[in-house]
Amino acid sequence: MPFFQSIILLLLFLEINNEYIFVMTHFRHGARAPQKFYNKEKYLDYTLEYWKTPGELTPAGQRMHYLLGIRNRIRYIDDGKFLKDKFDPHEILIYSSCINRTIVSAASQLQGLYPQFAQKGESIYENQTNYSNPQVSIKYKIIDEQIEQLGKYSLPNSMTLIPIRMINSNEKKMRLYDTGKCKEKATEIKNKNAKNLSTLLEVVDNFKKKFSDKLKDFYGADNKYDISFIEHFCDAFFSNYNERRKMKIIESGFSESEIKEYCDDFKVKSFRDWVLGDNEHSLAHLESSKLMSEFIYYMDKRIQNDINKNKNPNDDVDKNLDDYSNPKMLMISGHDTTISCFEIFLSVAFDKNINEFYRFPEFASQISFEVVRNDGIKGEKEDDYLVNYYFNDESILNISVPEFKKRVKEKIWDDKKINSFCGYSNESGTQNINNNDYNLMKICLIISASLALIFLISTIVLCVKLIKNKPESRIYNSLIPNNEEEE
Repeated sequence: MPFFQSIILLLLFLEINNEYIFVMTHFRHGARAPQKFYNKEKYLDYTLEYWKTPGELTPAGQRMHYLLGIRNRIRYIDDGKFLKDKFDPHEILIYSSCINRTIVSAASQLQGLYPQFAQKGESIYENQTNYSNPQVSIKYKIIDEQIEQLGKYSLPNSMTLIPIRMINSNEKKMRLYDTGKCKEKATEIKNKNAKNLSTLLEVVDNFKKKFSDKLKDFYGADNKYDISFIEHFCDAFFSNYNERRKMKIIESGFSESEIKEYCDDFKVKSFRDWVLGDNEHSLAHLESSKLMSEFIYYMDKRIQNDINKNKNPNDDVDKNLDDYSNPKMLMISGHDTTISCFEIFLSVAFDKNINEFYRFPEFASQISFEVVRNDGIKGEKEDDYLVNYYFNDESILNISVPEFKKRVKEKIWDDKKINSFCGYSNESGTQNINNNDYNLMKICLIISASLALIFLISTIVLCVKLIKNKPESRIYNSLIPNNEEEE
């Protein structure tokens, strides 16, 4: 048997015998519609194809993640015996950015991870059936037939309801790549990346040489072929390409393979060299630090739990982990930008050449961190555990937990540094008020205080005047005893 085949078989054997301790997956949404329209009135993208709505997940994108869910079920449930066969809310935390396509991608993947079954939902006690109606009147329309069909079951079929938690930019976990919550550094980041503009200018020139003449005929007009145009053009091409549409632009004489080759090169350079290409890799640290800290936090808990189980095999140490703060698996539904930031962050942490380490995350790409212990080793200390890092099942890193933590923690930005870099206040994590806003606030406070003081003085003067002068109001007089009438 050749030497390399022996090595591969050995690695497969070792992987099969690895026991999963903790897993984190971070995946990009599936295929989607283009994000920008060339003709908004007619809903045409930059290749003049029609779409109903920009940026939404397509049926092909849903299918991608459903199949990815089935694949993960085989790996972590059927083969790995890591997760339970049915969904347990204490085992998995699922996060998604607050974008429709990432939410639907996560939901589609979870249907593959925990598939639906033909039988009905869970049963309830018979005497509960009359007490499990909503608060509004169900007699609004007669639904006796539907109630009878439900019988003693909670749902008409065994649908697995799985919570997906939203990650917003205020948590500083995701979406900071666009500096939307980091305004004080937006210009600085752009200036740092300006040194890479020569690369992009070369990309623009190449685009014009290849396509500008044909595009003039295709659009029937000249266009400004800048970075923004090329980005939208390639985005539209890939959306159509993944849907396997018969594109008008290809029927017009363009070479599909030539456009794909160009756009593949463009997206890698635009992410790796421009968006994330500054010397400090600021955006990668902003994007990844929070989630890497969370990964290490949960990993430590699961490792310690495993060590305790090995030291005290007769004790039920799992009882202390039966809550939402100790998941066995962390799932994050994100974007090409968020995964790219992870890759750049790790390349810096492990002194890897970015050009060799970075891989562009296509639709439904997945990076995964698997914390494992070999079955033949009794876990007693951190050194007995490994972190395996994969990009779409390609093994990228295999390293001991202590070394992984040491390298990563050195590069993680804590809250203080994030706050300082972005201009947030150290206490609350909100943005500092700039001088103009502060001066405007002072003026508003002074005006408000002055008006309040004038109102107070006017009220006092009016009260004094009323007390000194005899009231003539008939209503007021009626409340005073009339001594003359009593006599």
